[in-house]
Amino acid sequence: MRAVQVLLGLMCLLVLVPSHAAAAEPRSANVVMVGPNEQINDDLYAFGRTITIRGTVNGDVIAFGGTLAVEGTVTGDVIAFAGTTTVTGTVGGTLRVAAGNVTVDGRVGEDAVVAAGIFRLGSRAQVGRDVLLGTGSSDIGGVVGRHVLASGGELALRGRVGGDVRADVQMLRMVEGAVIDGRLTYLSPVEAAIAPGATIRGGTERVI
Repeated sequence: MRAVQVLLGLMCLLVLVPSHAAAAEPRSANVVMVGPNEQINDDLYAFGRTITIRGTVNGDVIAFGGTLAVEGTVTGDVIAFAGTTTVTGTVGGTLRVAAGNVTVDGRVGEDAVVAAGIFRLGSRAQVGRDVLLGTGSSDIGGVVGRHVLASGGELALRGRVGGDVRADVQMLRMVEGAVIDGRLTYLSPVEAAIAPGATIRGGTERVI
């Protein structure tokens, strides 16, 4: 399970590097804004202190900034280095982000790959496939279609995971109403705090 941290680190380094830049729309300013009625039919490369997407990007978004907010629609992937990243809109592909704080309370069509100090998946959030985390603390309150692979400090599960949860963390908590449809496998110095009303359908294994 300790290899999870190394794998997540390598994955974040690899997937956060854009693989294509031939066709793109670059925007660089202190404030970068894609307005609510604006549509970009290309990949967007955004550099700024504050980056806000309220319209539609028919392509990928590659963002470097202090703050990134995705409030509209990105049909492709979002790849971001930002101090604070918030997704309340829709990401059609995969979310790949390295940030201090990450909040997802919208929809991610494929995977969410996050390296952050604090990660929160809100109660309204949906991730179509897997969530891969290397974080100081994570709170999973939405719906994850497949698996959760987590490494770091504290992991709290409040929502529903459609597959397995594999965690290498200091502390694991499951609150009442949380559901894991698959198996829970975890490595931790302390036993997981699992509320009586939480459900784990595939069984639980603690690796010591």
